[in-house]
Parts: sequence; structure tokens; C-alpha cells
Amino acid sequence: MSTFINFFLLGLGSGAAYVLSAQGLVLIYRGSGVVNFANGGFAIIGAYAYSELQSSGVPEVPAILLALLASAATGALTHLVIMRRLKTAAQLTRVIATLGLLALIEGMFIVKFQTAQAFPAFPLPNPSVHLFGQIIGGYYLYLLLIATVLSGVLYVVYRYTAFGLKTSASAENGRAVAALGHSPDVLATWNWSFGAALAGLGGILVSPIVGLSVGSIGLLLIPALASALLGSFSSFSLTFLGGLIVGVGESEIQNANIGVGWPQVVPLLIVIVVLVVRGSALPSRSFVNLRLPKVGSGHISWQFVIPAFVVGVALCLLTSNGAAGALIGSLTVAIILLSSVVVTGYAGQLSLAQLGIAGMGAFVAARVGQALGLNFWEALLIGLVAVIPIGALLGLPALRARGVNLAIV
Repeated sequence: MSTFINFFLLGLGSGAAYVLSAQGLVLIYRGSGVVNFANGGFAIIGAYAYSELQSSGVPEVPAILLALLASAATGALTHLVIMRRLKTAAQLTRVIATLGLLALIEGMFIVKFQTAQAFPAFPLPNPSVHLFGQIIGGYYLYLLLIATVLSGVLYVVYRYTAFGLKTSASAENGRAVAALGHSPDVLATWNWSFGAALAGLGGILVSPIVGLSVGSIGLLLIPALASALLGSFSSFSLTFLGGLIVGVGESEIQNANIGVGWPQVVPLLIVIVVLVVRGSALPSRSFVNLRLPKVGSGHISWQFVIPAFVVGVALCLLTSNGAAGALIGSLTVAIILLSSVVVTGYAGQLSLAQLGIAGMGAFVAARVGQALGLNFWEALLIGLVAVIPIGALLGLPALRARGVNLAIV
């Protein structure tokens, strides 16, 4: 029982970091109607900016403020340069734009800092605290306090201030707000700034716990999405509760020690349960559904496919081994992308699980092929058959979820 309480308290601390990032998602959705998959990128910018400023000798408080300013400025520029131009585009188009931004930010920071992981010093005191007969780090309690206070401030601001009321009105009908003399673009820009700053703060505060690396900070997006879903991307109080549920759930699963990777399943289970129960977790917006995504006809342009096939075969046969290997790698990725063409191009839905399905197929083919001594083609066939039920299982949420909801799953 004592171990359960200890991990429960630790989960509240990590959940508080999820809360900060999730509240940023809620802010941006309330202000512009965009589910921001680049939220993890904003967290990366904040965490690395703070680390670099600290390494350069900047005092702690100014370093945090400058790092938050960097995240906020990136959020504002994201809206002004990219998302404002896509205001009336299909919702999936705008989600893909944020995914592209996330990939760009992650790629830039990987080039700069490689993939090494560091554990920076705690930006807040971390004394040993005796609580409920357990000794835990005081840093986790500071995280919980910060998340609680900020969530309360957001609730008050967006419920009782003129700015919050304008934002809520813009969420319902942006054109009506514009007719009253208030700019939805200005409101959206400020909300993008505040949301990105919250994501940056989450990245700064969680980096001493999970480590400072592009992968670990960027993956903060996943539990944040689950937390925001519990709050329907609109309620700050429910999002706060959702973040704590995710954090405690992950911590207690880790305490149960049932296997590597199982704590990370908690956000997935929450997302699926929420969407199965509700059908849709996103509140409607006045302009989101003005334009549906375009879908293809299924027609294959043979006049392009056949010459491309001939050129590809010639390059594989005539180029050096290194160049042929690079070409084969590119074509392999192209095969995976064809699955996205089927789901997105023909069905108008967005699945981000295609690489995961590809990995499962490769894993099954490799393990079964090695165990049974099969050749490549036999192992390939087994891998293909094995992922069919996996794909069908992952597709079950599509019966209740569409569009961005399905992408979140």
C-alpha cells in the first residue's frame, strides 16, 4: 500500500506537467479551432532554450522567461505565417500542417543537438518531503502547485474577462465577433502565443524528470492529447483532472511492473474510451467544417506509373550499391506512404498509425522467419497476413471517430 501511495504522489507530479501542455492545446483550440500536433515542438523549443541559456550563464528566472518567450513567439508566428492562411481549409489539412511543423522542429533540433539525452538540474527546489508516510521529492509538489494555480487562472480569465469572453464567442461564431469590431485573428494569435508558452513551460519543467532529448520532450504531446480529450478541448478544469489521471495511471502501471512500454499505453486507452463513449471529443466550430477534404477517384495514371517503374528498375540495376540501397530505402517508405494514400486520399481520413503497422509487420516477419528458418518471401507473406487483424483492430475506432478524432487515436 505504501508503494501505491508513493507512485500515486509521483504520478500527480508528472501529471501536472501533462496538464500544462494539455492546457496549451485547449487554449489553441479555443482560440483558432486547430488541434495543434506541433505542441510537442513548442515544448522542445522551451526546454532546449532554457537549457542553452542556463549553460550560457543566464540566471534561472530570466532563462525561464526568455525560453517561454521563444515558445510564445514560435506559436504566434505559426498562426500568422501558416495557420491564418489555412483558416477556411479542411480541418485535416490544418492538422497536417501542424504535423509538418512538428517534424520540422524535431529535425532542426536533432541536427543541432543529435539524439543525446541529458538530465538538467531541477529549475525549482527539490527537498525531501514527508507526506502520508512517504518521502517524495518536493519538485513534484511544486509541479502540482503550478499546474493547479495556472489552471485556476485560465478558468477565471476565460470565464470572466473580456478577452476570455471574446475568445469563447469567436469559438462559437468568428464572423459575429468580427462584426462587433473584434479581430478573430488577433484573438487567435494571442491564444497561439499563450498555448505555445504553456507547452514550453511543460517542456522546461518535465525535462529533469524524463530527460532532455527531442524524443522524450516531443512525446509529451501524447499524454497531453489524452488529457485535453478528457476536457473536450474546452474545459480547463476537466483537462486539469485528465492530466492528473494520465500521470497517476502511468505511474501506477509502472509500479505494477507488468512489462516495458505498458505505462505508455495509458493515454491510448483513455483516448479510445473517450471517443468510443462520446463518438466525437471535439466541440464544433463555426468555420471548421466549411470545407471537407478532397478525395481521389482511384484512377491510376499508367502513363506515369509505367515509365517511373522502368526508370526505378534501371536505377537499381545500373547504379552503385550505395545509391541502389538509398533508392530501395526511399521506395520502401513510398510503399508505406501508399497506405496513407488509401486512407487519406480516397477515404478522407487521417491515420498516423501507418508506420506503427509497418513496424509490426516487419517485427512479425523477422521473428517468425528466423524461428522457422523461412526465406524472405515466405516471411514477407506471414508478416502481411499478421498485420491484417492488427489494422482491423486499429480501425475499429473509425466506426465512432472521424477526421481529427481518428488522427488523435
